[in-house]
Amino acid sequence: MGAWGVGVFDNDAAGDWVWDLIAAADGIAFLDETLTGVFSEAEDEDYVESGCEALAAAEVVAALKGKPLEGLDIQVELVAWLKGKPAPSDELVQQSIRAVELTMGEKSEQRELWEETGEDYETWKQLCTDLIARLNA
Repeated sequence: MGAWGVGVFDNDAAGDWVWDLIAAADGIAFLDETLTGVFSEAEDEDYVESGCEALAAAEVVAALKGKPLEGLDIQVELVAWLKGKPAPSDELVQQSIRAVELTMGEKSEQRELWEETGEDYETWKQLCTDLIARLNA
């Protein structure tokens, strides 16, 4: 993962995912596919590798819910995509929460990578905890 910061959108995988979301014919279905992909990884492989994309998807769901990430406005194209989209279903919100939990879990590549950084791990963990709180709000 090419990362330049601890934020959800501060890595190449999340950036690429945002462009795929914007280009998708049905963005809400794309969100659902991303989140259910995390569940499939956790079940089939017992390991989550798509954590960057899962966190990005969960942040988009939080923004659709009216609880965006502070500073999201620098993602100009994403903010434009969000305008006029419907609020997410309760099911999509619950999927997002579960995907973040799996990404924070013991069998997650994202967690392992951030744990290796020491201090940044605590920051990353707090960002994920904040995301779950915004999704639950």
